[in-house]
Amino acid sequence: MNTTFILLGLGSMLSGWPYLKGYGFHKLALLIFGFSLIGAAIYQHAPIVAVVAFDAKEDWMHSLFSSVTGASFTVFAMSATFILRNRPAKAMALLVGVLAILLSVLIFAIPEFRGIWQRAMFIVAFGWLIVLFNGQEKGYTIPR
Repeated sequence: MNTTFILLGLGSMLSGWPYLKGYGFHKLALLIFGFSLIGAAIYQHAPIVAVVAFDAKEDWMHSLFSSVTGASFTVFAMSATFILRNRPAKAMALLVGVLAILLSVLIFAIPEFRGIWQRAMFIVAFGWLIVLFNGQEKGYTIPR
């Protein structure tokens, strides 16, 4: 899974960079998102089974990078509403940002379903990024 996170971080940055030409704030948010996702992949989180030994510092670093990943993605999605051209694309960016917040809250509110909420967040986030960065033919382009 760590390799997947590294590839998703790199892929997001490389795919989004040319698409965000002229939008420095959005590029910065995307870079923070991508590099923090890579950071979360480098450090291991604590195991689900409480009796298994783990490195507390490594778990803390993973949590830090994970939190930065979620926050930067939310900022990126919400700020995309200001640069997208049409109303459906703006609404989708706003919805994705709100879902990122809601799913993050659910991770802590109902921790027994933490894995489900996290996977839902990844599906929403990366599904939207794929549509966003490849949606030029559907009118979702950012104005140049």
